[in-house]
Amino acid sequence: RMAPRTINKRFDYVSSLFKFAAQEEWVAKNHAQELKLKTEGTEKGRKSFSKDELNLIFNETRECSKRSDYWMPRISLTTGMRSNEILQLHAKDVRQSKNGVWFFNASTDMDEATGKAKRLKNKNSRRYIPVPQKLIELGLLEFVTKAGNGRLFPCVKINKKTGRYSTSFSKPFNDMLTRLGAKPDPETNERKDFHSMRHTFRANARDQGVSPEHANLIGGWAMNHASSGDGYGLEYERFISGLKKSVDLVRYDEVVF
Repeated sequence: RMAPRTINKRFDYVSSLFKFAAQEEWVAKNHAQELKLKTEGTEKGRKSFSKDELNLIFNETRECSKRSDYWMPRISLTTGMRSNEILQLHAKDVRQSKNGVWFFNASTDMDEATGKAKRLKNKNSRRYIPVPQKLIELGLLEFVTKAGNGRLFPCVKINKKTGRYSTSFSKPFNDMLTRLGAKPDPETNERKDFHSMRHTFRANARDQGVSPEHANLIGGWAMNHASSGDGYGLEYERFISGLKKSVDLVRYDEVVF
């Protein structure tokens, strides 16, 4: 089921086609010009996870057969990465800069598992994300070494209909949230899912003093003004050390990883 806002985006595409058709006098007018669904009060707002909910999730995934179940929430919470960005990572996408900082390379390079370019949400999604110290302490680099040359999480298969790995991952994760009692009451105008990890990172980054510019660069959020960080992916040596310091500011002292 699509959200009203997503449906309205589709309507915008249809309206653009009718507009062109009207200009070419193929139709009398743009019949889709006012085609919109009401969105006010209809869409559930995504919420961050509480520390108690994070502890429930991490306790549930600490001993699991699929390594994606363990690493996915921990990577997203500490970096703000989207689920599909993580799931399409290959071992070679975890790299070390010349000044010694480990980072994730979120790119549109070819996915060797599909033979097609990796999918990113927008141009801001193409970025380098410093690996937080917490993940290093948990053994991420050793995990990457053992993964070999392919994808880090081959246990999660791509959904052929959507072309995304995240589609295959999201339902089991949501089922787990329901089982743990971490889903909001259906009567409320709230929602919690894997993407809430990203929201939790953003909220904690703000609360713990990470600059908006650094938070945007780490998380791949759009910036509303010109910034010294524009194009940093091409000259990341200038930024990666500063971003590493910022990502390590985001702490979860009351959460047991």
